[in-house]
Amino acid sequence: MENKFVKLNCKMEDLYSGCILASISHAISVSRYNLLAHENSWDKMTNTLQDTSGSVGAVSFADGYCVGVFCNHKTDRAHENFKPAIEYLKNAPEKIIELAEKLALQYVLSEVNEKVQPVITTAFWGDADGLFTNDTYDEFLEHGGELIEKQIMDSEWAIDEWEEDQELSEPEVELIKSLYNRKIANPNDAITLTVEEMAMIGTGGAGEEEELDMKECAASFKEINIHLDKKEFRAAAKLRRAYLRSDAARESIEKQEQLREQRKFQRYEKAAGQGDADALYAMGEYYRKGEDGIIKKNHKKAREYYEKAAAQGHARSHSKIGLMYIDPQNIKDYNSIKALEWYEKAAALGEDCHKTIRLLKRDIDYAYYPGCSKEASDLVERAKYYPSDDVRQFKYYEKAAEMGHIGGQYLVASHLAYEWGGCKKNFEKAVNIFINTARQNEIRRVKLGSLQDLVWIFTQGYNPKEYHEEIFNMYVKEVEENCEAALINNLSIMYQRGWGTEKNPQKEFELRLKAVELKPDDALYLSNLGYCYQYGKGTEKDIKKAFELYKKAAMLGGAFGQNNLGGMYKDGEGTEKDYKEAFNWYSKAAGQEHPTAMANLAHLYMKGLGCEKNCKKAFGLLTKATKEFNDAHAWCVMGEMYEEGLGRKKDLKKAFEYYQKAADDDDDDAWYALGNMYLNGLYVEKNEQTAKEYFEKAAKEDNEKAKSALEKYFGYKEINPIL
Repeated sequence: MENKFVKLNCKMEDLYSGCILASISHAISVSRYNLLAHENSWDKMTNTLQDTSGSVGAVSFADGYCVGVFCNHKTDRAHENFKPAIEYLKNAPEKIIELAEKLALQYVLSEVNEKVQPVITTAFWGDADGLFTNDTYDEFLEHGGELIEKQIMDSEWAIDEWEEDQELSEPEVELIKSLYNRKIANPNDAITLTVEEMAMIGTGGAGEEEELDMKECAASFKEINIHLDKKEFRAAAKLRRAYLRSDAARESIEKQEQLREQRKFQRYEKAAGQGDADALYAMGEYYRKGEDGIIKKNHKKAREYYEKAAAQGHARSHSKIGLMYIDPQNIKDYNSIKALEWYEKAAALGEDCHKTIRLLKRDIDYAYYPGCSKEASDLVERAKYYPSDDVRQFKYYEKAAEMGHIGGQYLVASHLAYEWGGCKKNFEKAVNIFINTARQNEIRRVKLGSLQDLVWIFTQGYNPKEYHEEIFNMYVKEVEENCEAALINNLSIMYQRGWGTEKNPQKEFELRLKAVELKPDDALYLSNLGYCYQYGKGTEKDIKKAFELYKKAAMLGGAFGQNNLGGMYKDGEGTEKDYKEAFNWYSKAAGQEHPTAMANLAHLYMKGLGCEKNCKKAFGLLTKATKEFNDAHAWCVMGEMYEEGLGRKKDLKKAFEYYQKAADDDDDDAWYALGNMYLNGLYVEKNEQTAKEYFEKAAKEDNEKAKSALEKYFGYKEINPIL
C-alpha cells in the first residue's frame, strides 16, 4: 500500500542546525524586544515555538529521529474540524509516536470538551530518510508549520531572512554567523561571549540611548549553552554606544539596507528562473513597482512574470494581472472587464478579492447598463483612465451625457454642483439633471446619489420648492424599501425643514435615532441626534445626552459635532462654561471649512472670548463663510459686526440687510436681532408688534435671548418650543 505522506525538503540534521540558528538570532533580538522572549525557548532537547499570529509548536529531538507538532488556533482544524493529535502522525514509525506522546505533545495542551489534551493542527516527523508530513507543504505551513519555515531553509537564506525580519545590523549578522559555526562544529561545548561580541548585540534597529534587556538576552542564550558575563554588561554597553555614534555605523546601516534588497531580489530572480511560482510572483511585484537601485518599473515584464506564476495556479498573480488592467499608470491596457475576469479567477483559487469584484461589477454595470449604446458606455469607461485629470474626465462624461448615458449625466451634474474639472458652480443646472437621474431606475447607484446630492444642494441655499414634494416621496419609498442610514438621515432633514411635507420633529427624531442605530460611529448622525436632544426636537430635552453625543462625534472628527460641542462650552450647556474649549472646538470645525463654525469662531474673535480680540480675523472668517458658503449664521454675525461697529464702521442699514438675509434662511439669532431692531427703532420704524412676532419665532426655536425679551417687554411667562 502506497504511503500518502509528503517529504519536506530538509534533512533532520539540517533542521536541528536551523533551530540552533533561529535560537541564536532570537536571543539577540530579545535584547530589544524582551516581550518576545517566550517565542523561542529550549527545554533540554525540545524547542518550543510561538508567534503573535496564534501559532504554537514544539520540536523534540532524539538520537536519530525527531517529531514536530504545531497548532494554529486561527484555522478550522483547531475548532469545528478538530481531531485527535495522534491522527496527524498517521504513517509515522512507533518510536516517533512515543517521542511525541512523551515530549512534544506535552507542550501543546489545551482544554477541549472539558478535557485537557494535546491540540494540534499539523505535524511532521523525521529520521535518517528525511522529514515527512501527512499534509501538503502549503497545508503544513498554513496550519502552523510556518513556525519552522526559516529553520528548514538553507542556512545562508535563513540568515538573510532573520536579518530582514529582525532588523539585524551588520555586526549582529557577523556575530550570528560566528556563533552558529562554532556551535555546529562543537555542539556540546559551552561558548562565552567576549566583551567585544557582547557589544555587537543591540546595534541593529535600536538607538544609542535605547535601553537593552541584556538579562533576558542572556537567559535565551543560556538555553543553548552560550553564556554572557553579566559583570561585563556595562563595558559592552560603552563599546556599543561608541560604535552607534560612529560614521561606520551609519554607513553600515545604509549599505546593509541596499544589500538586503539586492540579495532578496537575487534570490527571487534565481528561484523564478527555476520556475518557483512564489518567486515569479515576487519578480512581478518588483517590475510593477520598481525598486531604487535595483530595477526600474516595467509593466510588460511584470505581467510576463505574473502570467507565468498564474499558469501554475498562483492565486495572487491572477489578482495582480487584474490590478494591472485598472492601474491608472497603465492607461494603454485599461480594461475593467478583463480585470474582472482575472479577479474572478483569483477568487476561484481562494484569493480574498470579493470586495474588488463587487466594486468592479458595480462600475461595469454603471458604465454598461442595459439599453445604453456601447459608444456612450465606452466614453464613461474611458474617463476612468484619467483619475487625476478632472477636466479631461468631464469632457468624456459630457459627451456620454449628450448621448443619453444616465451615469454620464449624473457625473456632469456632480461636476457642476461640486465645481470639479474646472466647472463653475451651477446649482440650477445640476438640480435639473439630478431630478431626472433620480427619476430613473436603470442605475440604482445613480438614483440614490442623485437624491442625496439634491438634499445637499438644498442645504447650501439653492432650494427650488417645486421639487420638494416629489423628492420627499422618493425618499419615503426608498427608506421603506431599503433601510440605508444615509437615506434615513436625509429624510430626517426633510422632516426637519418641512421640505415636501409638514415639519415633523417626532419623525425627525425617530429617523435620526434609527440612523445612529445603523451606524453608531458616524459623526454626522451622532451630531444630528444630539441636536434633537439639545433642543427637544421630537423628544424630551436632554442637554447631558446632547453633550455626550456631540463629544463623541467631535472626537471622531465630525465638523458638525465639533461646532456644536464648541457651542455647548460657550453657553455652559451640559458642562461648565469654557470659552477656551469653545475656541478650540470651533477652530477644529472651521479648519474643516464648516461655515457655521467659521461664524461662531468669528464671534469669539469679535468679543475676545477665549482668545485675543481680533476683528480682522473675524471679518476674514465671515467673508469666507458668506461669500463661499452663503451661511445664514455667518450673515447674522456679519450683521452684528456692523450693528455694533466691531472692526467695521457702524452701519445699521447693512446690519439690517444681513440680518434679513440670515432670517430668510431661518436663523433664530437673526430673528431675535431683527426683533430687537424693530423694538428699538434701529434703522427701521419702531414696531412692537413686528418685534414681538420675530421674538416669538426665535423663542419657538428655543432661543434664550428671544425668550428673555418676550418676558421683559411683553410679559410672557414661558415660551415652549414647537415639538
